[in-house]
Amino acid sequence: MGQKVGSRRVVQYAGFIMVLCGLMGKVGAVFIIVPEPIIGGIFVVVFSMITSVGLSSLQHVRLNSPRNIFVLGFSLFGGLALPSWLKIAENKATLKTGVPEVDQVLVVLLSTSMFVGGFLGFILDNTIPGTARERGVVQWRAQLEQQSQIVEAASECYDLPWGMAAIRRWTWAKFIPFFPTFKGWDAIRRDMKASRQS
Repeated sequence: MGQKVGSRRVVQYAGFIMVLCGLMGKVGAVFIIVPEPIIGGIFVVVFSMITSVGLSSLQHVRLNSPRNIFVLGFSLFGGLALPSWLKIAENKATLKTGVPEVDQVLVVLLSTSMFVGGFLGFILDNTIPGTARERGVVQWRAQLEQQSQIVEAASECYDLPWGMAAIRRWTWAKFIPFFPTFKGWDAIRRDMKASRQS
């Protein structure tokens, strides 16, 4: 989320610490006595960072385009308005499909601002005509290509703490997306095309 951490070891160590904290009751007691204003402050910082990272994905989009202004504005407004509208008890009753399970799923999904806004943005962005440059796709692809070259140069930061020599010998491991030897589908296609030509 913006810390520029490239190593999986950070997540591995954090997961190990969380498991230890869950197994020791005294550690859990320390977290229970944290005052609510401090937790509220942490939530404000964390969710403002999440929102900022989400909005930073719009850095290549032309925001002076009426198309993009409509897509962004409608998605934000719909993501805030529809869940608020569904909080009113009489409005929940309007979602009747005849199947209680489907009704419950719809209420949960449509009560989640992030889902409503993201879904509306996805549908509108992919249905309203716009050029690739206007949508920011050209700049985004160029940035991805540049980042993929950097990642290939520094791929050892994703290595596991042990056993990497054995994993690198396994030729099938490069096809498994969560393995450190996975270089992406495009790299696999290039390698397969090169092996066919030779």
